[in-house]
Amino acid sequence: MRRKLLYFIFMASVLASCSADSRDEHYGRPAIIIRGSVTDQEGTALEHIRISAASDQTGTITCYSSSDGRFQCSLPLNSRKENIVMTVRIDDIDGQDNKGLYEGKEDTITIFEEELRKTHVTIDLNTYRLNPSTASENIPQS
Repeated sequence: MRRKLLYFIFMASVLASCSADSRDEHYGRPAIIIRGSVTDQEGTALEHIRISAASDQTGTITCYSSSDGRFQCSLPLNSRKENIVMTVRIDDIDGQDNKGLYEGKEDTITIFEEELRKTHVTIDLNTYRLNPSTASENIPQS
């Protein structure tokens, strides 16, 4: 009996930690979730790349790519009355660390009013493939 109880406690803690990692930080409130991945031109995942998403209606959110190059940013959805135009900026902020220095990219996305009627709006972005940078002006300043 004791062994079953210990097994149950172990499994419950494993399941709780898994669900906590995938939970939206704005749980219960309307949110915009932006996710994607970042690689170099050969398809190798890039870690510690900064992703910023900003608009006048939502403000700015920043997140970073993980070791597998994936990212997920979540921000509260405050406006549901008009289209949201958002600028997504991808920047290598760690200089030569983590496989070298890469050029940044910028993208503009529009979330249409029809989508905003949902509780959560998930935007799946394509994989961003970054080019190596050789320009000294791209080196991050501290």
